[in-house]
Amino acid sequence: MAYIERLRDAVYISPTGVIFTLEFEELSISGSKKVAIHEYPNQSVSDIQDLGNNAMRLPVSVFFTGENYDLFADSFKDALSESGAAEFRHPRYGNLKVLPLSWTLLENFVDRMREGRFNIDFIIVPDRPIFPAVQVNSQSTVEQQITSFADVSSRAFSLGINTDTVSLEISLETFILAQINSLVARLRSLAESVENLRTDFDNFVNGITGAIDALIAIPETLGNLIIDIFRLLAPSTSSTADKQEAYEGLIEDYTNSLSADAITNTTNIDDRNKAFTNQLFLHGCLAGITETSFYTDYQSRTDAINWAEFIEAQREIINSYLEGLQEVYEDNQSDDKFVIDQASTEDLEQAVSIANNYLIELSFELRLEKKITTESPRAPIELIYALTGNYTDDLLDEFIETNNLTDDEIFLIPPGREITYFE
Repeated sequence: MAYIERLRDAVYISPTGVIFTLEFEELSISGSKKVAIHEYPNQSVSDIQDLGNNAMRLPVSVFFTGENYDLFADSFKDALSESGAAEFRHPRYGNLKVLPLSWTLLENFVDRMREGRFNIDFIIVPDRPIFPAVQVNSQSTVEQQITSFADVSSRAFSLGINTDTVSLEISLETFILAQINSLVARLRSLAESVENLRTDFDNFVNGITGAIDALIAIPETLGNLIIDIFRLLAPSTSSTADKQEAYEGLIEDYTNSLSADAITNTTNIDDRNKAFTNQLFLHGCLAGITETSFYTDYQSRTDAINWAEFIEAQREIINSYLEGLQEVYEDNQSDDKFVIDQASTEDLEQAVSIANNYLIELSFELRLEKKITTESPRAPIELIYALTGNYTDDLLDEFIETNNLTDDEIFLIPPGREITYFE
C-alpha cells in the first residue's frame, strides 16, 4: 500500500461533539527540547542539561470551498473557540487530543474566491493517567488495542459496503440511523452516572446523525465515529447490573435486526451492507463493554468475576451470530459476500483477554461476598457486628442497601431472611 493510500480524512471533533471533515494540502508537526544551558565566564565550554520534551505543536492549514463556504467557516470558527480539548483525526498521526492555541481565517475576494482558509496552531494534549499503576498498565494496553481495532474495523467496514447507487446509500443510511437509535435507547441512561457525560454523549451522537449525509460518503471515518460512541460511555460508573441489562438488550436488538435465516438471496447487496454494519456495531459494543471494565466500581470478588464472565458471554454471542451470517454466504463464489474481518476481531479479542485477566487479578484484592439465612429475629446492628466483627454507620448503610431492607427490617430482620455480607 502506497503512502497516499494510508492517508486518512482530516476530521475535527469539537469539545461539544460537532464534527468537521476538513480539506488540506500540507501537513507538518514540530517538537522541541526543554534544556538548561549553563555557560561560564572565561571558558569556551557549556553544560547542557536535558529537561525533557516540550509539548508538540501541530500547525495545519485547512480550508472550506464552495458557494456556502462562509457558513461552514463561521461554524468551524465557533467550534475552535469552544472550551476544552478537541479531537483531531490527523491524516498521518492518528487520533490526537488537541487545543487550538491560535488560528487565522483568510478569505480572498479577488483570487481564490469562495474559499475560507484556516491556519491553526494546535498543541497536542497528553493523556494523564489517574489510576493506580497496575490498573493503568492494563487499561492503557486495552485502550491502545481498541484504538488499533477501531482503525482496522472501520477500514473493513469501508471496504465491505457498497453504496454505488442512491437506493443502496439511502437504505444503508436508514439502517445505520436505526442502529444508532437503538444504541441511544439502551445506553443513554449509563451516561447519567458521570457529570457532563450525558451532555457530551448527546452532542456527539447528534453531531454524527446531523452529518450522516456527508459521513456516508466517507465510511471509514463514519465507522471510527460509531465505535467512538461506545467508547465515550466507558467512564460510566453505573452498577454492573445496570450495565449488563443495557448491553445485553442492545446486542439482542442488533442480532434481531438481521438474522441469518432472513437472508435468502446472497447476491442482495442491501443485506450484505447490513451484515457489515452489524459487525461494526456489535464489535463496537464489545469494545465498549471491555473498556468500561476499568471504570466499574466492583463491590466484591463476585462482582469482578461476574463481569469477566459477562464479557466472555457477550463475545461468544457476537461471534456465533457473525459466524452464522458468514455461513450463509459460503456458497456465494463471488467476492461480493460477507466475511468476518479477522484482523479487527483478533485486535478486539486481545483486548478482551487483557481485560479479563485484569478482572481476575483484581478479584483477589476485593472482599468475598457471603450469604446466610437468619434463624431467628436479628437487629441489623447486632448482626453486622456478629458477621464482620466490626460496626460503623457506613457499614450499616451498605448493609441496608445491599439487602434492600424494608423500613420494618431496618429495626428487626425476621427469621428465614437471606442476608448478603462481605468479609
